[in-house]
Amino acid sequence: MSKLNETEFEARWAEASGLVYSVAYGLLGHRHSAEDAMQEAATIAWRKRGTFEPGSNFGAWVAQITRHVALNSRRSRRRRYAESFSEATDVHAAAEATPDAPSPEAAMSGEQLAFDDAVVAALGRLEPTARACLLLKTVHGHSYAEIGGMLGVPEGTAMSHVHRARKRMRETLTERKANEGAMT
Repeated sequence: MSKLNETEFEARWAEASGLVYSVAYGLLGHRHSAEDAMQEAATIAWRKRGTFEPGSNFGAWVAQITRHVALNSRRSRRRRYAESFSEATDVHAAAEATPDAPSPEAAMSGEQLAFDDAVVAALGRLEPTARACLLLKTVHGHSYAEIGGMLGVPEGTAMSHVHRARKRMRETLTERKANEGAMT
């Protein structure tokens, strides 16, 4: 098996970076954590480039790597939070140890897409896998089969996640709009 050379790898990575970001952000829900996961995934993909099958889907390959990195990061973050919470002397000190809220801007498809605060908040209320499925479907236009392959879930599960995530987003945004209307 031949390895991707540096130029080929860089070109394919640049093409897949929006997809990789969507997977990382979807699973982690935080811009800085997603960027860290992307960087780690790029390093791992570079080291494992000899295992990439020429002619196969590079985006799906790096999305799987990113998924594993993001899930490991989430587990690690939960462990650190649990440890800091058990060591904290009061609830406020433990709350300060939690990860930051999502940023209103997310870098997807190599561009900066500005999401308003309501959309970011609604995305933040979604379960991580549902958020990743929704972003991969709506932002990147992937099929449910592709999403399932990237995230390691059955195609029907990816479809269900997207459906429920869209419904939850509509409910959350409608509720917020109604609340804002009541305040004016």
